[in-house]
Amino acid sequence: MLPRDEFKTGASFLEATRGQIARREASRKKGGTLPALSPRRRETASPSVGLASPPPAVLTWAVRLNDSAVPMRFSELISTSGSTALVRGEAEILKIAYDSRRVEPGTLFVALGGVSHDALAYLGDALKRGAAAVLAPASPPAGVELPWAVSDDTRRALAELAAHWFGHPAKKLRLVGVTGTNGKTTCAHLIAGILKAAGCNPALLGTTGYWLGDRWEEAEWTTPEPLKLHGLFREAADAGLKDVVMEVTSHALDQQRTAGLEFAAGGFTNVTPEHLDYHRRLEGYYATKCRLFTQLAPGSPALLNADDPLVAGTPVPEGRPILYGLGEKAELRATDIRLGRRSLAFTARWGGWRLPLETPLVGEHDVYNALLALGVARSLGVEDGSIAEGARTLPQIPGRFHFLETGAEFDVVVDYAHTPDGLAKALTAARRIAARRVLIVFGSAGERDAVKRPDMGRVAGELADVVVLTTEDPRREDPAKIAREIASGVPPGSCELLIILDRRRAVHRALELAKKGDLVIVAGKGDEYRLKFADRVERSNDIDLCLEYFGLTRDQAGVRSPRPSDA
Repeated sequence: MLPRDEFKTGASFLEATRGQIARREASRKKGGTLPALSPRRRETASPSVGLASPPPAVLTWAVRLNDSAVPMRFSELISTSGSTALVRGEAEILKIAYDSRRVEPGTLFVALGGVSHDALAYLGDALKRGAAAVLAPASPPAGVELPWAVSDDTRRALAELAAHWFGHPAKKLRLVGVTGTNGKTTCAHLIAGILKAAGCNPALLGTTGYWLGDRWEEAEWTTPEPLKLHGLFREAADAGLKDVVMEVTSHALDQQRTAGLEFAAGGFTNVTPEHLDYHRRLEGYYATKCRLFTQLAPGSPALLNADDPLVAGTPVPEGRPILYGLGEKAELRATDIRLGRRSLAFTARWGGWRLPLETPLVGEHDVYNALLALGVARSLGVEDGSIAEGARTLPQIPGRFHFLETGAEFDVVVDYAHTPDGLAKALTAARRIAARRVLIVFGSAGERDAVKRPDMGRVAGELADVVVLTTEDPRREDPAKIAREIASGVPPGSCELLIILDRRRAVHRALELAKKGDLVIVAGKGDEYRLKFADRVERSNDIDLCLEYFGLTRDQAGVRSPRPSDA
């Protein structure tokens, strides 16, 4: 097998490789001998940037399509998965895919079961598209003669195959993982900002996107699926990056997306009911979150929220638990807390160690986020000056209590809060900041956690003066039904309640109602760009909806977050 780091350069490499693949596939179908691929010339990495010779655009293209790797024998690939046995056959694999729509000739199709479908439901489609081999949880059906492997855990096997396919790039990176119900994004951005202040250039993977150096990509999932994840690791390592800070979700842990990874540090923010449509019970949701801390390298720090009873008791088999918070149980504590209108300050204390800290975040919940980030950074050896500088110069996190500079006599904030706990924290901060009323626009996702909807209505009614309920990713549910379920929890007479299902109209109506000294918060989506319906996905962004009302562009409003090319 050829070394996996040998490349030709530029578009000629891509065209030549695809041409060879096409010729080999044509020969295979005719029963002939497979022609050899042309040898690939080793290119010297540039000492200035540490990036192999193909330009960044080419590398990005290759990683996304998952077919830049040197072809590999099916048996060799399968042997790298401890949970997989080869049933029969041999093939040359040019690509791995778990979505049948991405299968093309030369692809190893990994058949994954889902909540609503059997693992082999899309086998026929994969075969029609030219799958070269199959990895599945069961033996091949009658009449299927393709090379076949069986795994008792296909999701874990996919993670193992992805790591091998991309050359185990995670082994060259220092991984920091943050989990929890709320606060993951803020913590991840804070950690990355502190590492950057310390002279590092970390990659950042999470809900706001995938950031690798100067390149940003919209996130399809907060924690990418294994092929995407290891492709991003490969890109980061090839670009000379040494650190990756990533949000790790309960879905990702349950679906083994991070299987086989070893983390240098982990953080656990809090646990409140969420995703119970998937995990069924809070205990199961919490137990899944705990899996992150079984993947810590021996002796690595695990920052645990001492003021959250569940989180504080998280088992850390080989890591080093560090309790942070405001109460007496915390080792790492915040004292002398001062909450400003658009910033906060406190003194961090850890034994005899002290560090004054100021950061452009708001609300007591952000004190916890800052403590977690500070604890991770200090445990990784970052100096006090870099911690303070990184916290102080933190850029506005897209869609996280995001103040928009509109020139109006009232404040406009976009936030990601989409749980009762998240709404309560955002609205508590808003009440402290607002000189007069608080107006909120939000909804609740369809086919997700229906049980939380009345609680969200109760929180909004108790803490806001005007509540505008609207559509938020209804999927196959009726948006009006979702709004009524939220409204059922609003205490009678507690607020002015409006239901406007068109999200654009709802946002604009709240802004029309706002007066001097008010604060309008648009919650639930943050800086996301997708609004999901049963039959379509609409491009919609809450920041842009607000700015549209004022006739402003992002540049005019000082919004620096990136945008997808098709937004």
